[in-house]
Amino acid sequence: MINKPFFSIVIPTFERAEKLKRAIACILLQDFKDFELIIFDNNSQDNTEDVVRSFKDKRIKYYKNNKNVGWIINLKRGISFAEGEYIILHGDDDFILYPDALKKVNLFIGEGKYGFIRLNYLSIMPQKNIAFDFHKTTQDDFEIKPKEDKKKIVDYITKIDPFFITGIVFKNNFPKNVAILDSEFVPWFNIIFYDIYHYGGCFAHEYFFAASWSQNASHLRYQLSGGKFRFEKYFTETSRLLGKIDYKEFLNNRLKIIIREFPAAKYYTGNKDLSRFARRVLELQPDYKRNFEYWFWLYFSLLTPKKVLSFIRKHIFFKMIADANIPFRDKIHKRIDYINHLV
Repeated sequence: MINKPFFSIVIPTFERAEKLKRAIACILLQDFKDFELIIFDNNSQDNTEDVVRSFKDKRIKYYKNNKNVGWIINLKRGISFAEGEYIILHGDDDFILYPDALKKVNLFIGEGKYGFIRLNYLSIMPQKNIAFDFHKTTQDDFEIKPKEDKKKIVDYITKIDPFFITGIVFKNNFPKNVAILDSEFVPWFNIIFYDIYHYGGCFAHEYFFAASWSQNASHLRYQLSGGKFRFEKYFTETSRLLGKIDYKEFLNNRLKIIIREFPAAKYYTGNKDLSRFARRVLELQPDYKRNFEYWFWLYFSLLTPKKVLSFIRKHIFFKMIADANIPFRDKIHKRIDYINHLV
């Protein structure tokens, strides 16, 4: 009988061959060796396959779709092939910072027996020689125990940045009916909720990963599918778990964020799609018909030319970077510089 690996590192990828090469190289440098690396290629037409096969390591398992199936289905397929006790999700343009990262995660699991761990990450813009952390969640690790109240678990998941793929770690022991959601936001929501509820969870504040950051947001976030947001199944699942009052609070908090993103929706799509986007907010929460903030951001976005939005966006972005900046020096600087010259 072949022993199963402790970790399955799952990387869904599409046409990022050179950045994927860096990600693989950093994984293979790990001190902790008991892992498999599953790479699911969403029908890339670049040299992704050649890059992967250039690494002569039996722990690498490469699969390529016959056609592009979308990132969520591609991710789902990658997870379905994982045999490890724990699954680590990893973006194809991100990389592990230090060679002892997996060893530390193994110790976290050994001490706490957690079902879910959120590994912290830095965002980097190498061309500007800066690193930053927009969320700055906490300076300490913090956990949640199993069997907690469902609202407390949902609040915990929201707090520890569940939206970004890299550094999501969960126990590979969930039932088949707990599956990846077809949602642009938190498609792994049901899995990590299940694992937290049954085994507990932990946020590890130390920086384990560096994530490549771009100003380009996904246009899909600001478009509808079948008259609904592409992330509504995340809302639907939350509604199923929470009572009416708690879900209303959750929904209002999420919709406030969506409303403040009206300018981005206009910038990336246009007034027509923005109007549909805004109309869906009212369908989900009719009380917003009397909400000043809703109408302010809607009319501001509709009436402001894209060139002006671009100018505002640029300046707000650099203000956010300045506020979230972590000096790109010393240990972190040297490590990122070393990795960038690794491949």
